[in-house]
This record gives sequence, structure tokens and C-alpha cells, in this order.
Amino acid sequence: MDSAQAQPQPASLPLSTVVFELATQRYGLPVTLVREIVLVPALLELAGASLLICGLLNYRGAYVPVIDGRAMVGAASLPSIDNQIILVGADQPELGLLVDHVVGVYDLDARQSTALDAQAAAAFLAAIATTADGPVLLLDYPALQALAPALSQASQR
Repeated sequence: MDSAQAQPQPASLPLSTVVFELATQRYGLPVTLVREIVLVPALLELAGASLLICGLLNYRGAYVPVIDGRAMVGAASLPSIDNQIILVGADQPELGLLVDHVVGVYDLDARQSTALDAQAAAAFLAAIATTADGPVLLLDYPALQALAPALSQASQR
């Protein structure tokens, strides 16, 4: 057997995903994009910001915009001390996502997911995965980034 046959095909590789709840639905982000999960601290309010932005988080001296996940999915905001912020970014936290709570890390089978057409669902949804615990809607990170305001380097001091 040559080495090409011995390696698993990409479609059969598990996709490690941080699964979290917003309202009554489960959502997921690739674990490779999740930098940290924190309890909700005091956030700096941004005057005039989109209703999706619940504020800025001072994360180790840098300000990170935080998207209200419930507002993003059209559910009423229900602030709670049990909420969590998932800090997401390629190399460092670029944005936060306020969620009801993190369920855990799932290894999703790529063969059990279906891509969502951009016309059929919100732009920030990429696919739906089937798990033993029910469906998980997978978020599209570039579309999620587009929802958060960009902060210049000078404002992060």
C-alpha cells in the first residue's frame, strides 16, 4: 500500500469544533480559531455601534469587539453571569462572541455535514452538521468577522 492510500481522505477527517448554545440552537466554530473562552467581564460600550456589538473587551491590553450571539441569530438578549465569550481569531483574538454557554468540543464527521447555500440562510452560517445530540450549525468565520468593526492598531493601546 503506498502512502497516498494509507492517509485518510479529507472528507473522513474529524472536524474538532467548539459547540455552544444560542437561544435554543447549537452552533459551532473550528477549535483552531478559538483562542480562549472567558466569563463575561465588564464590557466597554461603543456609542453608535451596531446592535450586534455588545461592547469592547479589554483583552490583555488590546480591545476586541464582542458580537452578541443572541442578537446575531435574532433572539432576545438575555444577559447572565453564566454567559461566556468565545475569543476567536487566526493567530490572536480578533473578535469575541457572546454565547449562552459552551457545550464542549465535538469531533464532527465531515461526511455528516451539509453546506448551506448563502441564499438559504444567514451569511454567517456555512454548514449544518449532524451529531448524536442533534444538529449543529457551523459558523463561517470570514462572515462573522464582517459583523464586527475593525479596530486600528493605534486604538488598541
